Amino acid sequence: MRTAGVLTRAKKSSSQKRPLAEKAIPSDERAPASSVVVRVLSARVERNGHDYGVYDLRVEDGAASWTVSRRWSELKALRAQLVA
Repeated sequence: MRTAGVLTRAKKSSSQKRPLAEKAIPSDERAPASSVVVRVLSARVERNGHDYGVYDLRVEDGAASWTVSRRWSELKALRAQLVA
């Protein structure tokens, strides 16, 4: 999974989205046509009693696609499972 940008704390808003710049991927690094593609759409800090980072992701698998929001801790746990 590729990510661009840095998650920063917002001072004024309780939930502020910050779009992330899309990074061009050279054609030799692009995923094969049959694989799942995940793009980071935005990142934000949620403030519900405590602060936590949330990423908005676009997941594409062929013609099917989903937009999901996940906490940073959930993505970190998923990565640990995938590389184990």
